[in-house]
Amino acid sequence: MTKDCCLTIETRTAQSEAVITETKARYCRKGGRHHILFDIEGDRCRIGFDDNSLLYKRTGVLSYELSLISGKTTDAEMSTPYGRTGITCTTRKYEIRTERDGFIIETDYDIADERYEMKIRLS
Repeated sequence: MTKDCCLTIETRTAQSEAVITETKARYCRKGGRHHILFDIEGDRCRIGFDDNSLLYKRTGVLSYELSLISGKTTDAEMSTPYGRTGITCTTRKYEIRTERDGFIIETDYDIADERYEMKIRLS
């Protein structure tokens, strides 16, 4: 069953203020994983997650597939209008909480010696 929901993604680094994205999304649970489908700046995005990992896939002008697994380092490729680049992501924290009307996911991860914090709220 798919349902409409509200999605808020808050991302920050130690050197920057938070970037907050709020958008409408579609939520479903399939194959033991939760899935959120949404658009950002014309790009199609999908977040798939369970208790152990999160996969954030964005396709469009900016394309990547970022895997976040607590304590693990993963490699990804990012495609931009300027070309492709490889990135290495080390996940420091991955926590998921179920709330009455949705989920909160909190992650800390490093990409290219920069620490990121991302909070995803689905309601």
